[in-house]
Amino acid sequence: AYYAVHTNEKRSTVTLNQKSRFGIGDVYFLAIAMGMCEVVEGDIKRLSERAVHMVSGQKIEADVCLKLYGFNGNFDVDRLMNIKSMFGWWPDEDFRRFVIAEPIGVNATQFGGTSFSPGIRAWVEQSAHFLWYPSDWQIIINCGLMPKHPADPENDRPAYVVDARHGTSCTIAVSTVIQALATSESERQRRAHHVPGDLKRRKQLECHPMQRFLDECRGEWEDYGRKWKGVVRRGTSDVEDTSPRAAREALGRENLAGSLAFQGAKPPSQAKVNLLEVTAPVRRKLLVHLRDMLKGRMLSDPAMWTWLRSAAGTAIDQMWGDFAHEVERGLHATLVQQQAESDAAGPSGRFSCWWRFRAFVLHHYLPHNRSFFGKLQDPVYIAIYLATLIPIHGVRVTIFAVILLMLMFPGPPDEFQMINFILLFKGMQFLTSGLIAMGLASFKYFRCFSWYKEDPLSCIDASGPGASAMGLAVDYLGSITLVWIAFSLLPASRSLTQRHTALDQDGAGGRLRHLLFYDMKCFAVSLLALFLLTAATCDDVRLESGVVQQFSQLIGQRQFRENVFWCTVIYSLLSLPFTAFAIPGLQTILTHSDPTGYNRQGACVVWRLAHASANQVPRAPEQAYDPFDWYAKVATKVFTVMERGREARGVEEVASWEFRDLSRGLWLKLFRRSQEARAGPASAESPSSAPADGKVASFMRQVTSLGREARGGDSPYRFGDFGRGLYWTVKAGRRDSDCPSCPAASVHQVPLGVSSVRFVPEDEEEIDGHVFFCIEVIAEGSLDAEGGAEPWRVRRRYGQFRELALKLG
Repeated sequence: AYYAVHTNEKRSTVTLNQKSRFGIGDVYFLAIAMGMCEVVEGDIKRLSERAVHMVSGQKIEADVCLKLYGFNGNFDVDRLMNIKSMFGWWPDEDFRRFVIAEPIGVNATQFGGTSFSPGIRAWVEQSAHFLWYPSDWQIIINCGLMPKHPADPENDRPAYVVDARHGTSCTIAVSTVIQALATSESERQRRAHHVPGDLKRRKQLECHPMQRFLDECRGEWEDYGRKWKGVVRRGTSDVEDTSPRAAREALGRENLAGSLAFQGAKPPSQAKVNLLEVTAPVRRKLLVHLRDMLKGRMLSDPAMWTWLRSAAGTAIDQMWGDFAHEVERGLHATLVQQQAESDAAGPSGRFSCWWRFRAFVLHHYLPHNRSFFGKLQDPVYIAIYLATLIPIHGVRVTIFAVILLMLMFPGPPDEFQMINFILLFKGMQFLTSGLIAMGLASFKYFRCFSWYKEDPLSCIDASGPGASAMGLAVDYLGSITLVWIAFSLLPASRSLTQRHTALDQDGAGGRLRHLLFYDMKCFAVSLLALFLLTAATCDDVRLESGVVQQFSQLIGQRQFRENVFWCTVIYSLLSLPFTAFAIPGLQTILTHSDPTGYNRQGACVVWRLAHASANQVPRAPEQAYDPFDWYAKVATKVFTVMERGREARGVEEVASWEFRDLSRGLWLKLFRRSQEARAGPASAESPSSAPADGKVASFMRQVTSLGREARGGDSPYRFGDFGRGLYWTVKAGRRDSDCPSCPAASVHQVPLGVSSVRFVPEDEEEIDGHVFFCIEVIAEGSLDAEGGAEPWRVRRRYGQFRELALKLG
């Protein structure tokens, strides 16, 4: 549930109810939803420099303090009109005086437009009607439905300033009681001075196209996100829709159609899939509680800096979203147990030696069935890994260039392999060109100083860390060139599991893209350092010579090669953030990409860890019985029944189950009132449409339907409807006209043509704390309309008059 937003039990209609106006409500809602606003209730004791001291002893840091007076009316209007109390829009029940101001707050269910003119026209018509037809005013006074509002001097609120609830109640009451002011669309079309509904709809869509309206809303929302948090979250928002339908759709889109839709995989077990769908809200709720508990523990220090608290909270939220995503993916991969095709044929054709060499290298270096520890048992992998660690300039870049060539051809490359290549290459750069190169350079300096004390500079010039000019250039420029070649291929790559991965998601793709731009900035910093070091140390270059000659002189200088070496080391050490992705399992969480690997034929397939039982003979399909399927079916049915019982209990929060929900759900299942049947046509809920499966069952269904009608008519069935319906059934035997749903009402299966409808104020009755109003209806062409017999009476709650009018036609 969101601030000021209320829904019915079916979540089919929404009511906005708040004291503030629309603009204030929108900003307040967004601030709360995005964590930028904190509500503190209390009295202010005093103010000090950048602090507000509360009476409770709490100290709040603040830079600006605003005192808001709100929107106040003018008491001169009350004195001028001599208003003691407002009767709707009329002071003191006098229809000759009409005073109206825009109602404060919001209380609306259906929005017919965004301008004032339709509402103002209705106000004008209401005020003018009673001047033209004064005899109708007595009907308004006798109906007892008009709201009243006296002045409230303590809150500085005159009598004529009413709230949105007062205005809504007044409009509904007047338009319902006075037939000439009826608000139904069919009645409006019959009146010549009203614009037909189809023309109004067409003009509205011409002026405000739906797609443009949605784009404006989305753009404004993202603008708030950029201004307040610096990010725009799509897909997974802080404000979550916890409805069962949204949970099923999100789960089906993101997981079933993604991580389970492997090429060549066997169909999943439907029982397990259903179980995962039903329990999805429970898992989401549990993960949210764990996240809140973790944030409470980590951010509980009151002395923590404000900026650090905000940054840590944002980091936890983002990382927790990745963690929750991987929990869902792991559950689906484990429970559904789909077996991907691992024996797919690899590329072939001309240059067969190259294809065999490619399959050999990729299968051993990027296997489809081995983890990091499993690869350590492979001598070929160890040889390739040690070759990338050789501290010789250009060797590491050459090996990774060959591997990138193997990944690119034949195309298109796999998305996970491109991401994995970038992270592996940068991680090895930090290790090889950073730590190992720095350690070897220190050892070389120590060697020259210890064994060549007479002339250590000659030793450094001959065998120092910057001796190889060509190798330095290849290592320095190749470190950024290969990375950006792989990154440029990502948009053209394909995802083997057809899932949204690194570049499509704000979380994963954003981090990888930010890291690569960080790498470019580090390269620029190293170039700047090289320029400054060259300008400070290389002073033997002749300035009068050309650019090519100057560059040749620089390359030939031993000092310049030393500068290049240490700038390469600095650039490699700055690649430290990439090493976090090398941790087993963390790369999948941070990039949201499903791992893949290469089989013996050189084909890219889904990564599956080889178990000890992989070589066992599989059971025949008719013998492959999984006992967990039976438990999954039973658990799915139990959770479905409890979810139905929760909805009947009237609780909107998903997965907020009680033990009694099981009995409520079984009761609803007995009468075959599932959620799809409740959303169907009204005739499907009537007792006459029930199947003839026994007199007892039919009688119980009729009694329960009658009890629901007495309680309200359209809400889902509840456990107490049978007792309430039995009470009205017994009472109907003594006085049929007092029944909230008379027998005459049940025979009308089509909309009626109404001859007259009038209220019976003296025949209202209160049942279970709800007031039921009685109206008399005479259908057109009936004997009652011609002979003046007793009309058909029906009782309804106040909020059901509009729906009843639609049913009556």
